[in-house]
Amino acid sequence: MKRFISILALAALPLYANEPQTESVRGTVLYCQPWQFFLLKTEARVVRVQTRQGDPALSPGDVVEARGVPARRNGRITIEAATYEKTGENGVVPETQLIGPKDFPRVFDEGKPSDLYGMPVRLKARVLNVIPREWAFTDIDIECGGEVISASINGYLDDELGELLALHPDVELEGFLIVLDIDFPNGDTPKVDLRLPDSDAITIIPNTAFRRRLLAHKVSKAARYAPWLLLVVVAALSFKLYRARQAKSRLQVVIAERRRMAADLHDSIEQHLAGARLYLDSMLPEDGSPAPEELKPIELARDILVTAKREIRETIWNLRIDELTQKRPKDVLMSLAQKLASTTAVRVEAILKGLPETLPEALFSDMLYVVQESVTNAIKHGKATRILIASDTAGPKKFELRIVNNGTPFDTQHALGPEAGHFGLSGMRERARRSGFAISFASKRHTTSVRLEIKT
Repeated sequence: MKRFISILALAALPLYANEPQTESVRGTVLYCQPWQFFLLKTEARVVRVQTRQGDPALSPGDVVEARGVPARRNGRITIEAATYEKTGENGVVPETQLIGPKDFPRVFDEGKPSDLYGMPVRLKARVLNVIPREWAFTDIDIECGGEVISASINGYLDDELGELLALHPDVELEGFLIVLDIDFPNGDTPKVDLRLPDSDAITIIPNTAFRRRLLAHKVSKAARYAPWLLLVVVAALSFKLYRARQAKSRLQVVIAERRRMAADLHDSIEQHLAGARLYLDSMLPEDGSPAPEELKPIELARDILVTAKREIRETIWNLRIDELTQKRPKDVLMSLAQKLASTTAVRVEAILKGLPETLPEALFSDMLYVVQESVTNAIKHGKATRILIASDTAGPKKFELRIVNNGTPFDTQHALGPEAGHFGLSGMRERARRSGFAISFASKRHTTSVRLEIKT
């Protein structure tokens, strides 16, 4: 029995002799590619740790205890099939070094102070090609001082950055130098690879040549969409033109109808009122003396007809305002002054400067209403014999309009209002508030003025 056990023990010795030996390493994480490998800086060197473990997540600066099978790959020590755990400590990541092509051979100086393997570095290069790989990985071929190396990033680039890199710009890259983890035939030299932690590690240097390529790219890109853009613009302009024509057509119909109504009021109703007034005047004393008591109702009826005729004239004026707003403000005000001078015994002058060529219809209508009301009040209540309509610039996109008369001054604070049947001042203020212009009244000795300050 003892002999049988001895034979079994001797047979098992080769199995134990071939069992892989594990090794523990402790160091600071420099770079991590989750579920694949991370670079660990120990006291002696930088070690590549191959692992399928992805939890806990690692970041540069974490101090880690890793255990796995030591092996030599591409002439460097690696730890394979490793497991790890954080120690809870924070190590010091070396400062980033600015390097060039002459520094690439230092990647292979394992264990020497000049070794750059796994070290954070920064270099300037020109992008040659961008190649998306499977498993969300992107290779970027770069040329640095005549040397072509590969830069790799875990993930795909966003569309904007991908378009820019496709224009072969000069860039500044910040990452970690390693040796590609593949088997090379005897006599071949492993290639240097720059691992980039994320897309923020890529900085484009916008020199003149790149700006020219970028401009040509934008022009070419815009040219692809130009027909569709032109189609959209044409459609928008056509619709806008169609709406404008519709609005103009409706406006012309309204103006024509208002013109017809104004003519009908003037030629029919106002004429009938004038005839009725003449008839009533013939029944009152011709010398202007007070009417006897029995004729008082006739005198009252005559006064009512006079008021009705005045209101109809104001209605006709308002109906014609839309037609007037199709003209220049200066021409309309000059025409108004000439008409007043020819139809009344009042001397009316117009000195007009600084008026715009056009005004918005609603603003123009309210401005003309205030001018008309100011002139009517000056003649009716102030008994004015001279009226001046003057305008001038009052600043950028602003003008001032004054209506000045020599009638009896009045106090706006004590003037009769709507409660007494007088709507002139309140109507002017309401129009000014609605159209957003300032209005003020002033009376001094034998002069009364209405001042409008209008922004165009």
